[in-house]
Amino acid sequence: NTAFLIIPLQACGLYLLLFFSAPFIASFMKQIHLVGIIRILGFIFILGALGRIPIAILEKEMRFKYISFVETVSGLAFTIFSVIFALYGFKVWSLAFGYLIKILVNTIMFWSAALKTWQPKFEFHFDILKDLLKFGKFIFLTDFFWLIKQNCDNLFVGKFAGTVVLGNYLVAFNVANFMADYFGSLVSRVTYPAFANLKKDSNSISSSFFNISKKISLLSFPFCIGIFVLSDELIGFIYGTKWLHAIPYLKVLAFSGLFCTLPAGIKSLFLASGKPHKQFLVLMSGVTVF
Repeated sequence: NTAFLIIPLQACGLYLLLFFSAPFIASFMKQIHLVGIIRILGFIFILGALGRIPIAILEKEMRFKYISFVETVSGLAFTIFSVIFALYGFKVWSLAFGYLIKILVNTIMFWSAALKTWQPKFEFHFDILKDLLKFGKFIFLTDFFWLIKQNCDNLFVGKFAGTVVLGNYLVAFNVANFMADYFGSLVSRVTYPAFANLKKDSNSISSSFFNISKKISLLSFPFCIGIFVLSDELIGFIYGTKWLHAIPYLKVLAFSGLFCTLPAGIKSLFLASGKPHKQFLVLMSGVTVF
């Protein structure tokens, strides 16, 4: 209940920050029409924050079958509504409105399941908040710097090379990081509550972690090599001939996707062991090298 009161307040603060900084972001990118889109998409902060506690409860209870169902339904909603908006002439706004609908569907469906085991109450405890901040500050810093690291390239490519080059780069990046974005993130979501349940048994955690790492490697290396070797065919088949300029980027980025996938279980290991500061130090060492 304490977290449920705090998280939406943080989200509102982030939205206000984004709202007032939108003109500066658009000016930096030399795309003045981005102001409205940024401000509309900023509602994701608030909608997503309202669903954080319900999804955390479902993940803690290992109800990933239902989580997958919800995310499939919301993904379909995004596709359907984006196409409908596009057909009615909303152009790039179609994606913005479609994404907001996706987050809204996620939040409603997660709430409908979480309410069966938890009903929010207006309770606030400073001692619990202190514990949350003590543990969460390193998670926040880790995610914050990871977000910067993941988007710096997009920012500068778009700024100095233009939107056409950025488009080709993003197509290559999305294909190369498919394994990390979907498989790697799913591994982290599942292993965190699993490791947390084993936190009193360090041997079981170590054994599970190394088994998971081996399985990730068995999938990641062939995927990376396949992306590198078949980059011409993949881009042509998936995106069409107009995106062939993305192929050189894909051949290089195939290996970055590999290195983003391999450490998928490390974050869960540190968090379940109650040592989020070590995850932060690992990330900062990588950011420094980057």
